Amino acid sequence: PATQYVMAGDTGSALTWLQCAPCLVSCHRQSGPVFNPKSSSTYASVGCSAQQCSDLPSATLNPSACSSSNVCIYQASYGDSSFSVGYLSKDTVSFGSTSLPNFYYGCGQDNEGLFGRSAGLIGLARNKLSLLYQLAPSLGYSFTYCLPSSSSSGYLSLGSYNPGQYSYTPMVSSSLDDSLYFIKLSGMTVAGNPLSVSSSAYSRLPTLIASGTEITRMPTGVY
Repeated sequence: PATQYVMAGDTGSALTWLQCAPCLVSCHRQSGPVFNPKSSSTYASVGCSAQQCSDLPSATLNPSACSSSNVCIYQASYGDSSFSVGYLSKDTVSFGSTSLPNFYYGCGQDNEGLFGRSAGLIGLARNKLSLLYQLAPSLGYSFTYCLPSSSSSGYLSLGSYNPGQYSYTPMVSSSLDDSLYFIKLSGMTVAGNPLSVSSSAYSRLPTLIASGTEITRMPTGVY
């Protein structure tokens, strides 16, 4: 049966994972019950010989491992030292009226760090294991999100690129990581006043857009 979970959306990582019973090591407190794989008729673990297991290093920047029962083990780690470790799995995921069978994600057995009370994390980076790329063949290769405020819920929209509907800021490529989203920052204003900083101070490195990070970081001179 279909169940719903509150997840954190992260444009700065690829692998989607969900806290899973029996939480062999540790699960943080989450909103609602922890997912029990035994309650899903479409759940399956992924073997170590599967291509998706081989794809994990590019999605998580960590090597995959293999359990004694030949189940692929993932390890996702983040810049604030938070992490999730568990079994690579597949199940059916639904977004609106679209359902995707054989969606690959992590079934977390050791999840520690700053994830709030979310049940897990949705990976939206540019990698074949991300939710975005797994849904793209049926929904399209673009997405947009509106961050919530105290009076609105915000949204995440997946679909086709429509240049006439929205205004876009071009992404730039970077050798730092080709799965992440970078822009070229050209200037900043504070209370409507431009900072007296040369544009070259911004352009030495591209600026990373990461929805899963709370703190904005700037070069020392700009700061």
